[in-house]
Amino acid sequence: DLGLFLRSPLLVLALALGAVALKIALLYPIARFFGFCAPADALVFALGLSQVGEFAFVLFAAAGQILPRDTLSLLNATVAVSMLATPFLMILYERVLAPRLARGKTRPVDVVDDGIRQLIDDMFETMYDAPGIGLAATQVNVHKRIVVMDLSEDKTEPRVFINPEFEFLTDEMEQYQEGCLSVPGFYENVDRPQKVKIKALDRDGQPYELTAEGLLAVCIQHECDHLNGKLFVDYLSNIKRDRIKKKLEKLHRQQA
Repeated sequence: DLGLFLRSPLLVLALALGAVALKIALLYPIARFFGFCAPADALVFALGLSQVGEFAFVLFAAAGQILPRDTLSLLNATVAVSMLATPFLMILYERVLAPRLARGKTRPVDVVDDGIRQLIDDMFETMYDAPGIGLAATQVNVHKRIVVMDLSEDKTEPRVFINPEFEFLTDEMEQYQEGCLSVPGFYENVDRPQKVKIKALDRDGQPYELTAEGLLAVCIQHECDHLNGKLFVDYLSNIKRDRIKKKLEKLHRQQA
């Protein structure tokens, strides 16, 4: 197989990349079906499952001798390269693509259907498990203008904001200590207008308006920032942002 790779590296690499793309296309929807809300988790599940399938198929083909020797050698080389590439793809997604996606701007929801309602339910589950009190769709790498929130202690006041738009009702500022599921473990004081009015759709697609003050107003502004590609750390000084960035990078290195 090594000799085949050395003789035809471009062919093997092309087939391996094609295999990776095919297995993501086939298995990623299955992973989402089984409840992996975040695309990163679904991608890891799909790639891991595909590696097991590839290895089993190669063993079966070799044991049963159902393929010509040259074809089997090409398959072995392709699977080997594909399996070696998978961990690097996971790292690339986690370290490079996912952070950019998390800051990407979102698109309005055109139709509130069962798919959107399922996404909302998945977002609530993710938020409660974190635990947190608010979650924007961008935080699970879904680029739609959806926010879920529950400020109660017993999870009895779920709020849904689809296509939210808000306006400030006062220039008076209020300071709250904010944290974020996208920047876990860090909390800083942020000044925001203390009263806003928001217009949005509920989980059934019905429009409504809400005047919010205090913590609810802060959470609305915080989560809507996510929909526009902004994090609470963007309100901090450069020194504080750099300090948080360095601590996060150190944490990533320790977990790698």
